[in-house]
Amino acid sequence: MASNRPNPTTNRAVATIVSLVLLLGVWAGAAALAGDEVLFPSPWRVGGIAWAEAASGALARHLLATLGRVAAAFIVAMAIGCALGLWMGRRPGVNL
Repeated sequence: MASNRPNPTTNRAVATIVSLVLLLGVWAGAAALAGDEVLFPSPWRVGGIAWAEAASGALARHLLATLGRVAAAFIVAMAIGCALGLWMGRRPGVNL
């Protein structure tokens, strides 16, 4: 006997697709209303440029450079945070 209960996986997939379609629709509508492709490009233009960058290999190079900067910033922040935490933990009067 078949169950009449909705499938949560199907519901999640439908909700994801609907959300993405709505996001693209709102973005495309806002870009059309803005009327300036340089300041507010359409999702189709952004997708085309992203595809061209990926095909040329530039996207991977820029992505790796960005991730390197993020990792460096994380390491610096962790070092400062650990040093500050150790200092605050060893000196009870320093709690901010």
